Amino acid sequence: MKKRLEVPLVLTAGSLLSSEAVSQTIANLYAKSGLGADKFVNLLDLPKEINPSNADTLFASQRYPDQYPQIKIVSEQLDTVIDSFVNLVEGSGASPVEAKTAVEKGVIDALKQKKLDLSKTSDLNLIKKEITEEISKLENVDMKVFKKLSGDTVKAIKNVNEQFSNIEDIYSSEAKNTFSTSKQLSNQIRKATDAEKLELGSGKIDFADLSALESASSVAYSYSPAYLGALPLGAIGLSGSGSLQAEISPQTSFTQEGFVGKGPLQNATVFLDLDDDGIKDANEPSVRTNSDGFFTITTNYSNYSIVALTDGSTVDTSSGNVLDGIILKADKNSTMVSPTTTLMKESGLSSSDIITVLGLPSDFNPNTFNPYGAGADASLALSIEKANHKIISTINTFSGALEGSGATSTDSFKSAIKAFVEVVKDKKDASSTLDLTNTTDLDLIKNKVKSDFSDINNADSTSFDAMIDDTITAIKNVNDKIDTVSDLTSDGSKNVFSTTSVLKDQVKEAVTNEKSAVGTGTVTFKDTSTVDTAASNAVPTDISISASTISEDASSLIVGTLTTTDTDQSTGTNFIYSLVAISGTDYDSFSINQNTGELSLKQQPDFEVKKTYTITIQTKDDGGKTYAETFTISILDANDAPTVANTIANQSATEDSAFSFQFASNTFNDVDSGDSLSYTATLSNGSSLPTWLSFDAGTRTF
Repeated sequence: MKKRLEVPLVLTAGSLLSSEAVSQTIANLYAKSGLGADKFVNLLDLPKEINPSNADTLFASQRYPDQYPQIKIVSEQLDTVIDSFVNLVEGSGASPVEAKTAVEKGVIDALKQKKLDLSKTSDLNLIKKEITEEISKLENVDMKVFKKLSGDTVKAIKNVNEQFSNIEDIYSSEAKNTFSTSKQLSNQIRKATDAEKLELGSGKIDFADLSALESASSVAYSYSPAYLGALPLGAIGLSGSGSLQAEISPQTSFTQEGFVGKGPLQNATVFLDLDDDGIKDANEPSVRTNSDGFFTITTNYSNYSIVALTDGSTVDTSSGNVLDGIILKADKNSTMVSPTTTLMKESGLSSSDIITVLGLPSDFNPNTFNPYGAGADASLALSIEKANHKIISTINTFSGALEGSGATSTDSFKSAIKAFVEVVKDKKDASSTLDLTNTTDLDLIKNKVKSDFSDINNADSTSFDAMIDDTITAIKNVNDKIDTVSDLTSDGSKNVFSTTSVLKDQVKEAVTNEKSAVGTGTVTFKDTSTVDTAASNAVPTDISISASTISEDASSLIVGTLTTTDTDQSTGTNFIYSLVAISGTDYDSFSINQNTGELSLKQQPDFEVKKTYTITIQTKDDGGKTYAETFTISILDANDAPTVANTIANQSATEDSAFSFQFASNTFNDVDSGDSLSYTATLSNGSSLPTWLSFDAGTRTF
């Protein structure tokens, strides 16, 4: 059954200007640029009245009807620049994430140098130069393809964007056709890169020729824009009253992107939570974050929240430490997924409520501000990042205590964050603030956890209660230490931030020991001197392996020896290695000798069965700080002996009669791909054939 919706919206270039409309590109770029709103608007030649962080184009078109045509044209021009270069970079070999990241950084870097005219060749060449610098750092990009087509790409973008600049009525059918040429250009560039990779010089971008563009602009072009997905199902039509009737197709797709941060989280899993249950289902699109915590997901869905999960392979790059077992959430309109957006999502409170309760700066926008983004205000970034670390330090440590008492890691984290959120809501109702360096406020969280203890499966209250007071003291001590941090980049700051994970592990172990034997649990961070010592301990920075290949016929199953780079590990003290149990990897096929650091397969490999193994290895130093790295172990092929596939039946010969027998070509089998078989024949005892019997190896005939 089709549903129809009539709303007073504007149809342009086949697109509905909804809250997911064209200015989403402007909002995303602004969030990543680190520039002030006024400066950003000026550098892109946008009307000074607009808020570049507001992606609601419907609002803009109604509030600023006179300025909206300019907003629309700049948005379309910016889309053309980004989409065209992304297709060129991706078509030249980069991954979608690498391409998007490089192009957006190139545009931002160019924007910081001068006011840009996106229909001017010199400005487009400046953007190209910055993008070229970015992609030259990537291993998989074919620079010959990129450089061969980048000149025509600039010409084509210039031609398309010049036509946009000349549009007089953005709501006309002619404008619709003109705007559609941006999508056509992206398709042309992708086809050109495919052709160029097959044969240098064969890639062609038609719109580099102005006459081809003018011809295309006069023809209606149909496509489904990404931002239609936010409305009910159906198709699109205009009513005579100027309103719009929408029946929107569920096949529409668009890109959700942003950053995951408590410090940039590298290799966190981000998924679109379609049923808002916080659990990743098979049908929910997902991706891993890059080293900046950046993610991008293309989806056909319109209703979801964003969830980020960390595991033993996730590294908090602000500390260099592994950050395992946390869940962060954000609304779909956010470009940041962080502890503060998680509190907003879990509590239902507004950003201003969260800011007030946590005592954060009033100009902080949790949905868009990235403390590690280019050009981010240093003072604001430091304040927010310290708050994020204290939030996670507190929640994660309570979670560790619950996990040590017997609860699962998932149940533990959910219970800890639930207690934290309830205290935040109570503080909001009381118009007071939450101080995570105050034991009285930390006791409030403890009491919330204890009140729900009966609902936490397998949690042991006795061992939890025995260690919880020392745990609260330790949380206060670590959070006090975090408050002393004065920058986000020095080794000293990273060493302090990394103590939060050590604290969780320490508390988890203490409660586990206490559960096993009363009186054996110890939380050493209850003493500030111990925290000070831990805060001076550097995090491991690298893991190496002496060999990452092994032959399938190797006499030993040892692959290689692991070594860790750490500037202050005690002499003679071994690092502790572990294989991280990540679904989809091959951790269960290997073992590590803790005395020697040797990585071994558990059984003889078979190249014909499995050619490569993927594992993530974590190393821990003598101060409890961790680092993880993912390795690919390759199996080398050996020459396997042929085997009998189809047995030859016994044959009989008649005296004084000619004998001939040819055995089938599939009698023997060789698992080695590409090998050819040669044949010899002997008697069963290995001696030569009798004089009356010959064998032709070429025809397999006796």
